Amino acid sequence: MYSEIFVNQAPNAIAMFDTEMCYLAASQKWIRDYGLQGKEIIGKSHYEIFPEIGEDWKQIHRECLAGAINQNEDAYFLREDGSEQWLMWDVRPWYKEDGKVGGLLMYTDDITARKKTEQQLLLSEAQFRGAFEASPNGIAIVSLQGNWVNVNPAMCHILGYSKEELMQPTFQDITHPDDLAPDMALVHELLEGKREYYHLEKRYKHKDGHYIWALLSVSLVKDSAGKPKHFVSQVTDIDMQRLTQHKLEQTLNKLEGLMEASTQVGIIGTDTKGLITTYNKGAENLLGYTPDEMLYKQTPQIIHVKEEVEERAKELKAILGREVSGFDVFVTLPREQQYETREWTFLRKDGTRFSVQLTITAVHENGELVGYLGIFADISEIKRVESEIKSLLDVTSDQNERLKNFAHIVSHNLRSHSGNITILTELLLEEHPELESDEVVQNLKLSAANLKDTIAHLNEVVAMNTTVTQNLKKLHLKTRIDTAIQNVKAIAEANNVVIENYVDDSYYVSGIEAYLDSIVINFLTNGIKYRSLQRQPVVKINATADSGYVTISFEDNGIGMDLKLVKHKLFGMYKTFHGNADARGIGLFITKNQVEALGGKIDVESTENVGTTFKVYLKNENTH
Repeated sequence: MYSEIFVNQAPNAIAMFDTEMCYLAASQKWIRDYGLQGKEIIGKSHYEIFPEIGEDWKQIHRECLAGAINQNEDAYFLREDGSEQWLMWDVRPWYKEDGKVGGLLMYTDDITARKKTEQQLLLSEAQFRGAFEASPNGIAIVSLQGNWVNVNPAMCHILGYSKEELMQPTFQDITHPDDLAPDMALVHELLEGKREYYHLEKRYKHKDGHYIWALLSVSLVKDSAGKPKHFVSQVTDIDMQRLTQHKLEQTLNKLEGLMEASTQVGIIGTDTKGLITTYNKGAENLLGYTPDEMLYKQTPQIIHVKEEVEERAKELKAILGREVSGFDVFVTLPREQQYETREWTFLRKDGTRFSVQLTITAVHENGELVGYLGIFADISEIKRVESEIKSLLDVTSDQNERLKNFAHIVSHNLRSHSGNITILTELLLEEHPELESDEVVQNLKLSAANLKDTIAHLNEVVAMNTTVTQNLKKLHLKTRIDTAIQNVKAIAEANNVVIENYVDDSYYVSGIEAYLDSIVINFLTNGIKYRSLQRQPVVKINATADSGYVTISFEDNGIGMDLKLVKHKLFGMYKTFHGNADARGIGLFITKNQVEALGGKIDVESTENVGTTFKVYLKNENTH
């Protein structure tokens, strides 16, 4: 059969089946995409080859064998071997000469790489933060109740509000009433786990009262326990596209004036054959050709890159199953869909290139196609910003790797020194066993052991390949504090500082041993360092708990601070406040970052010449 030969030699992933879903033919790309190299599949059932196919797909096959056509732009599959795959597909029947259905033709395109790239970007908080502020599209973090948690500048620009104004209403308040129900239905599907994300064209109420059309893309962010945390919404302003789509026929008589007023938006109109019949000032400014050089003399092919047109022709052939060439490359889909928007590279008269977003719309008069209208804008700056963001992310990744290597080196060197201290201590005791009961020697042995534990904890931190929150452990709070007190015992005694641990033995917190030890030691040494010479220095450690957090308080009766003057910079890097010769202004900065990495927070109370109390809030493991 010619059809089987076509399928076998097709450059795309295509397979042909009979009415029993047995393979009649399959392209080489189908074989490669689904890992079927070396397997004999012709004549075998599709369900035998892929036993993980569920009833939902079998139902689609039955419907298509009954004459239906099924298409999907974005579908997720979990394969039998555990691998994940995203597909775009088109399933439709093929017919025998007698007009009866002979089986199915199935076309698929593996978009897994693209989807995984999108997911990888969403997983990186640091990357997201950079893209959040610089994105030309509106981005918002939205609570599960619909309140705006954060919005980027583009979102404010699209809707016309300042950030403070936009944070007041919920997204429901500024959604067009007719669009609210579909939006909320999709939100509930997200929360119920029926979908991973959704796209929706909807109307938002602008600050000045009118409604604008936007393309809304929403995904659900979950916490480490898999529970819904908040939504990430991306909003693209498509108001101009919708306006073009729905109002074009009513505004044709005003088009000439509008086109001449658009000096930085190119508008090119053609007849049905592609001859340019309309060419506005914006097109002239962007392309460098005069109207005399273009009108009724050229087609839009003069401003397109040949290689891009050829590539698009191949894509259309795969989609439509037929050859598409010439001017039809630009207008085949708009002719069927009314309009199409995509990115192209345009050529100026002087030969330079620039990126554009082009919307092509089919123009009808009295229901008859009379031509096409192309509206384009220069997006070179947007592409440049995207490139810069990608470069910044690459640099950040490289810096993270350098920091990781540095941590490995530090850990290795500390382990060597720790081993030397332990060996020297053992040698000392072998030669002078009478020192075994000496308090200084005992503290030295204990400090060496604690240093060894600290290095082990550091190694655990260095070895982590995922986020901190995925490596949290249940830690016994009193034990960790007692260990930290023992580590600073010599310093405390040398400065006549009393440390009192009142933490209840039943408390457990969520943390990492190295982080928790570092946090406690920093607050203890601060209490020693900033003691008062006018009274007996005391550092008291207490803890209380509720369902969410264990609150650990480090209270000293030292020299204190004027928080009105220093609180805003207290946790900043290299900030010092008392003029101590050994102060470096790094301890509180590191401690704050460690606490926040564990999902906690810090608060402080202080009065000059009275003392300071730091309160550390860590997640309560007793309730988990």
